[in-house]
Amino acid sequence: MSQTPAPKLPFPVEWIKTQPQKVEELLNKLSVADQARCVLQLHGVQQQALILLSKQAMSVVRALPDEELYQTVKEIGQEDALPLIAICSQKQLQFMFDMEWWQADKFSPKRAVEWLALVADANDQQILHWLYTEDFDQKVMVLQSLIKVYKRDEMTDQYENVENLPHYSPDGVYDIYFKDAEAEKPLTRIFKMLYSENQKLLHSLMEGVIWYGVTPTVETSYRWYLSRNEERGVLSFEEAFQVYSLLDAQTLKESLPSADDFRTEDIRHTLAPAFPLEDLDPGTFFGQCLAIVKSAERFHAISWELAWLFHKVMVADRRDFADIHQRHEAMRKLLGYINIGLELGAGGGHPEGRDPAHQNLHAVAVPGGVRGAYAAQVGRREAAQGKRTAGGVRVAFGPGRSLRRDRGPLPENRRAGAGGRRDRRNQRPVGSPARAGRPRSHGRFPDKNPVLRAAGQAGIQSG
Repeated sequence: MSQTPAPKLPFPVEWIKTQPQKVEELLNKLSVADQARCVLQLHGVQQQALILLSKQAMSVVRALPDEELYQTVKEIGQEDALPLIAICSQKQLQFMFDMEWWQADKFSPKRAVEWLALVADANDQQILHWLYTEDFDQKVMVLQSLIKVYKRDEMTDQYENVENLPHYSPDGVYDIYFKDAEAEKPLTRIFKMLYSENQKLLHSLMEGVIWYGVTPTVETSYRWYLSRNEERGVLSFEEAFQVYSLLDAQTLKESLPSADDFRTEDIRHTLAPAFPLEDLDPGTFFGQCLAIVKSAERFHAISWELAWLFHKVMVADRRDFADIHQRHEAMRKLLGYINIGLELGAGGGHPEGRDPAHQNLHAVAVPGGVRGAYAAQVGRREAAQGKRTAGGVRVAFGPGRSLRRDRGPLPENRRAGAGGRRDRRNQRPVGSPARAGRPRSHGRFPDKNPVLRAAGQAGIQSG
């Protein structure tokens, strides 16, 4: 059960399974937003079961944060979550594709064809809409990884290096050869639909597969992938790794982000994800601190920050976003570091601050989003353990693993300034449509996060 401070469910949880008709009646008296809040108080299979009892199931699914829906799909199993995938929004679908198809900076054709087949089975209109709306370079990249395309002319219809490859031609003009036999059935189905609905787009995609350079198209698609997800904390490795850098105490003076900082005009972002707290033990110091948070807005801001930091840790640790076990491991690690940082900063005091030596902890650590924990710890640990040295800063990762951040500058082509977030915002791939309306961070989420990262740093340094 989620720890999000929300109104209690208007029915016992067990009724979802034992008395679904009563749950359906009570649920449908609520607004879409309140129904979504009920879903956020549940987990995995229960979330899907409750959504399917709603008469406005599509609207409820689309009211969920993209990150929450993806976590739900992974918990249930993507084959069993087809009812949710069938009614999700295009933005939610693209987020799932991004998490599944990219492993660090490497694109996975195998996963691409698996998910294209999955979505086509769930709702073929979802695939058509995706083909109509998403980045052209991304669509060409996916197809180039799965097929070869040749255009017939009057001189020949014979091609090299296609022997024994499955073949299909939608119109007698373009010959398509499937590099992977597993791609033949789902892609043939998609091409037939597209030929029936929009021949012009199909021909444009075929020409793109023929003429676009493979390497530059992959690089362009990767930049778009980062651009779409940078506000979520999904960054390049060099940027994400800054989550393990020493926190500058001056950042503790920065104002706290609020839940509004994570919102757009889209309703999805008025609700905070609940999954970051699924792995939190309520008996830990951090769990006790959250239990006495009275402000729902503050709690939701912390939930958003946890989701953001979780993505950074996943990238920095080179974990697979699509692996549910790795997701839980990374979240437990993040929560553990924050908990250690809070305990160190509090000096063992009770989270409610009843211990006279820590009577102000409630005012600092909880509403302040745990940043006070690091303030109490940073000077003491630097003096006692000599973490700050002339040669660099030692960042501990656990027994036998450490890194000294004094290796010299990154190569020119790997610096954040040579393809990092700021430069990517000012670049648009040649030939790609302008992406009006795409959200930008405008500096709302700096790399040195002053809220949860403070406690996490104390935990990391004590590792």
